[in-house]
Amino acid sequence: MNVINNLVPYQVLNTIRKKTKAMWIGSAKNNVTKPLGFESFKERIKSLGINLSYKHENNDNLNFKIYKMDTKLNIWQTRGLTLFGHTMLVKTLGLFKLVYSASMMRVPEMVIKRIQEKIRKFLWKNKIDK
Repeated sequence: MNVINNLVPYQVLNTIRKKTKAMWIGSAKNNVTKPLGFESFKERIKSLGINLSYKHENNDNLNFKIYKMDTKLNIWQTRGLTLFGHTMLVKTLGLFKLVYSASMMRVPEMVIKRIQEKIRKFLWKNKIDK
């Protein structure tokens, strides 16, 4: 922190300190001290569009993104698209945000199956397997 104090003007550093939040992770998650003087949080922090928390069962990130993907794909469902068109939409409108979120957290098998089912229904226009 001393290096930052020497390099950054005082006004900028104060702004950074006011906006920056820190969260202890791993075995230090119950620590009560302020990491590097920043405000410490115990509940949830949002960083780069991802909600971070200590609770493993917290799937808010993926549930919301699955809902948005499903909504976007349903808008296109009534269009007369080919299988290639449907595949393109799944890749561009659906999966890219899910892949980004999933790369930062553990994704339960149940959530993966739910995503696969929604994509399968979209690709095959809600037709059931024979």
